[in-house]
Order: sequence, then structure tokens, then C-alpha cells
Amino acid sequence: HIWPKRWPAPTVNPTGSNGIDGHSETRRHVMSRNKKLGAPEDIFDVPGNKECADCGAAGPTWASWNLGILICEKCCGMHRGLGTHISKVKSTRMDKWDNDQFLVPVRNIGNLVSNGFYEYSVPPGSKYVAGVKSAAGDKIDNVEAKKLERWIRAKYEAKKYAQPGVDPPHVRLARGESL
Repeated sequence: HIWPKRWPAPTVNPTGSNGIDGHSETRRHVMSRNKKLGAPEDIFDVPGNKECADCGAAGPTWASWNLGILICEKCCGMHRGLGTHISKVKSTRMDKWDNDQFLVPVRNIGNLVSNGFYEYSVPPGSKYVAGVKSAAGDKIDNVEAKKLERWIRAKYEAKKYAQPGVDPPHVRLARGESL
């Protein structure tokens, strides 16, 4: 078969493993593909990490790794909306967790410590407690979504309820301080 000039002919890797596009994979790609996906189980044993840090849903499957917290899928969408300068999210099931940059904050901060800082002065009745309701499938009920977004933005973006005069846990951890 004659290949068009602009497309390189596919090559066969000596190991027999070809890339998706028919080209040989580099050793780095083969190795990275074979690495285990998902977070280590011990992050779920950190105090408070059995529930979402923001809505309290059981069994969170996402993390805001830079804040050191575990969150549910619904709250993950809200965290993505905050921007990466505030919250950086990863799946605890589908993403690779092979770097201490991700693991150290989640193992050392956790939901309990984080909420102790970000929810330090939440007045009675102000904490989001309604639970995330689905409208259809994975869509959040619009009224609940607005409440949840206001809560998450007040908590992390405005730091409305944060402990005054104290840096956030992830900042203190980066300086080597104990939490």
C-alpha cells in the first residue's frame, strides 16, 4: 500500500504494541499507560474523608488535591468553576495519583482539618446541608445547584467563614508547618 506523503506509514513496535493511530508507541507511553489508575485507598481513611467536604455526600470520588480534600462528583463541577488558581481536581478512580504533589496535601490535610479552617465561623443555618438533588441523571436540580455554588464560592473563593489571621491549611503545609 502506498501512503499519502503527508501521513507517515505505520510502524510496528518490536513488542507488538501499536499506538492508537497505528504508530509505534514510545516506551514512556507504554509505561504510563500501564500505571495503576486511581488514588491510594489510605486517602479515604484521613479524618472526614468518607464524606464530601462541601455537601456531606457519602463516598466522595473526586479530590481537590491542592486543598487536600475529597469531594463528590456534583461538588467537583463547582470546584472546576472556581478555577485552578483556587481548586485543582482529580478523580480518585480514573486519574493517576503517582506524584507526591497530589498525595501529600490529601493525606495531610483532609476534610476535617480543611473544614475546621474554611468553616471556622459559619453562622447557624448558613452551612449547605440540603444534599445535592439530581434533576435527571447526573444533572443537579437548578435551585440546589445555585445554593451549592454560593456555598462553595463563599467558602473557598471569598473565604467568608475562614479562620481570621491564619493561612489556609494547604499554605501552612507547603511551609512545612504541622496542622
